[in-house]
Amino acid sequence: HFPLDLAAVEVPSING
Repeated sequence: HFPLDLAAVEVPSING
């Protein structure tokens, strides 16, 4: 996961 995926931690949805 990436720091920008805080809304989807461990879940590839925004940054993949």
